[in-house]
Amino acid sequence: MLLYNSKPYVLQLILITLLLTQLNKVKSTSSTLTSFTFPDFWSNSQENGTKIIFLGGATYTPGALRLTRIAKDGFPMKSNAGQASYSHPVFLWDSTGHVASFYTSFSFIVRNCDVPKITADGFAFFLAPVDSSVKGFGGCLGLFTYGTAADPSKNQVVAVEFDTWPNTQWSDLSYRHIGIDVNSIVSVATRRWENDDAYGNKIGTAHITYDATSKIITVLLTYDNGRHYQLSHVVDLPKILPKWVRIGFSAATGYNETQYILSWSFTSTLDSTKISALTQKLRSSASYSSM
Repeated sequence: MLLYNSKPYVLQLILITLLLTQLNKVKSTSSTLTSFTFPDFWSNSQENGTKIIFLGGATYTPGALRLTRIAKDGFPMKSNAGQASYSHPVFLWDSTGHVASFYTSFSFIVRNCDVPKITADGFAFFLAPVDSSVKGFGGCLGLFTYGTAADPSKNQVVAVEFDTWPNTQWSDLSYRHIGIDVNSIVSVATRRWENDDAYGNKIGTAHITYDATSKIITVLLTYDNGRHYQLSHVVDLPKILPKWVRIGFSAATGYNETQYILSWSFTSTLDSTKISALTQKLRSSASYSSM
């Protein structure tokens, strides 16, 4: 004899099962998030590729990641390209609606070995498909090929470029600049980069955030002289990039220039409010330092 109505309990069991399933999905996604810090690159462990993968002309040098090759005469090799990327794929989004927000910071120096002569072409922090490879030298920054560099339909990459040479063949700006690139070498947002910072052999510190809720990439570049640069742009990463990406640095030369990454940290989270708060804090600190 049935002494109670089992339907409510069955319903509760179904709801609990669904809730646990969702929690497990969140835990599973959370476990795929990425966080690492390289306060410097003095460890020789960088050489074997266990943490950093080098492509093209990039390599480990004591204290830094060098992004392009040095020739036998000791000067930068012209017409060279290289990439240094994190050795593990980085989660970006999934079909359940989870989208990662992230913050990355790195210090760098662009050495002009032939001051005051011209230097080119710069470097970029990038997110690209896991199976992507280093591409063209010069103005392509190792991220694009010359024939399709300005065609968004032919590329799949999002980058923040630090451009030391204006490439007018792509309707590029006529001055050195920082830019946000979306599937094209022609930036969707730019900020002029003063010459004495761009190739003055100074150490710069870059902060880049991506807020998955607002879909805004924000870039802040600072120098010890108090000068800073800010720019931001709306970029819907899940519509542009695959669920898992490769992250790192890409650079290329046209003339006498060498790009070094001196430190690097990266963290991703499903809580976009943390990134939003951090972005506001970075903006406020930059505004305060310029007063």
